[in-house]
This record gives sequence, C-alpha cells and structure tokens, in this order.
Amino acid sequence: GSELQRLHRLRTLFRTGRRRGGLTPVDGIPALASYHEWLAVERQLKAGCALADRMGLRAGQRVLELGCGTGLLAEHLVERVGSQGEVLGLDAMALRVQIAHQRGRYNLRFQVGDPCSLQRFGAGSFDAIVANGVLHTWPDAAAALTECARLLAPAGCLGVATQSAAHPHPAERLQRELMAEPPYADHPPPAESRRYPVGADELDRLLRGAGLVSVQVEARPETFLHATGEGALEHMQASAWGHFLMHLPPDLRDRARAEILRRLEALRGPDGIRHDAMQIVAIAFKSP
Repeated sequence: GSELQRLHRLRTLFRTGRRRGGLTPVDGIPALASYHEWLAVERQLKAGCALADRMGLRAGQRVLELGCGTGLLAEHLVERVGSQGEVLGLDAMALRVQIAHQRGRYNLRFQVGDPCSLQRFGAGSFDAIVANGVLHTWPDAAAALTECARLLAPAGCLGVATQSAAHPHPAERLQRELMAEPPYADHPPPAESRRYPVGADELDRLLRGAGLVSVQVEARPETFLHATGEGALEHMQASAWGHFLMHLPPDLRDRARAEILRRLEALRGPDGIRHDAMQIVAIAFKSP
C-alpha cells in the first residue's frame, strides 16, 4: 500500500510539472527508479503482458527477457512458466539489474547484458525470447535478431514489442531537431543514448533475415497525453534513465531543455500534449 502511494505521489508530481529542472542520474536515483517503475507499470508492463499472451508462453519453458529493466515483466513471465520453468532477465544497466535482483527467486535470475553479450549462451538455450520496448536501443538489430534465432530451441518463439520509427514522442522529435542546430550540433550524443527505431515493414524484413519463420507483425495505434510540457520532458528523462540531454555541457543543457519545453508548450492542446504513437508487435519462430 505505501509503495503504491509513493509511486502515485511521484506520478502526480511529474505529470503536473511541479518538479523543476528535471531529474539527473545523481539527483534522486531512487525517485528516478520509482518513476521509471511507474512508467513500466503504466505502459511497458501492459505491453509486455499482451506480448506474452500472444506468444503463448507455457509451463516449463525457459525464457530470456532482453532489456528486463527492474524486473517487473520478468516477475509476470515466471508466473507463466511455473515452478518447472525459468526466466533470465538481461539489462545493459547495472543499476536496473541491482533493483531487479530484489525480485529474484530460484527460477528467476537477472544479469547485466545486451545483444552484444549473447555469445555466452549456447545455441538452443531458450524456448522463448521476449524483447519488450528495447529493440530501439540496438545499434545493429539485424545482428541481435540473428543471435536471438541462434539461442532459440527448435520451434521456439521470439516476441518483440517496440514503438514505430514513424511516430516518435514529441519531446524526442523536438530534441532530434534541436540537436541538429548550432551550437548543439557540435556535441553529438554518445552511442549508448541514441535510438534506432524501426517500422513494421523493416521489422518484418529483419525477422525473416534472421532466419525465423511464421513471422507475424502488427501495428497498433496508441494515444498518450501529457498535461504539461514539463510532464512530457520528465517522461523522456525517466525513459532515458536520467541521460536525456546529459551529453551537453551544463549551460547548453539548460538552454536546450528550455527551448524544447517552449516548443512542447506550443504543441499543447485543450487535452494536453498529445503523442499519437504506433506500437509494433511481432512474433516469429525458429523452424521445428
């Protein structure tokens, strides 16, 4: 009860824009982690559970979750596979894995890792692989999906849920536009903070190119609203785990944030700042 109340207070604080200046990785990591968890509950967990439903996860299966975050979806997945199954969650950020460890049990484990570190696992190690809201962080999605295909057992299933490249978050789009302008263009973001979203047709091609079969790709429209520009910015800040604009020198960071906020407020309608998103959901299988 108290934990949910705390998350609700954070939700109200961020959505109403009462917090000024944005969070940073140093400023309130617990608060940032909690807000990220709320975002996961509101969006990522719902999408991940729907993806698991579509994949038809069964008792006794071995499941790998890529980009497991703090382990919320992994807890749901381990309930699907039961006491005879097991779930391994990988995430590139040690802090998230540290939080996830608190959810661990004998058949639910977490490790630091990303698609570049999958060589540690043998071929056919998993019956199912879940990639929920993480594919856009992969610089080489083709190589990552090929590795996923290698790790799947015969007839194993890969499930992917990701946001369409054609429907970016307003704050993300404005950031990209602003970073192409002087003086910000002199400070390119580091590779780990870049995004590599794909469209439905491209994802279909990538899955087939990885050697997977029975590929099904569906695009689902979604609409999200932010009450204020501050709320939209805090969403991006939390989604980026505190790294939004952090590649800029402090003076430019403040200028960029103020300019993005100004442009966001110009987009605000009667209901707030609207994000007409498109979620892409795909499942594909290893040949039997």
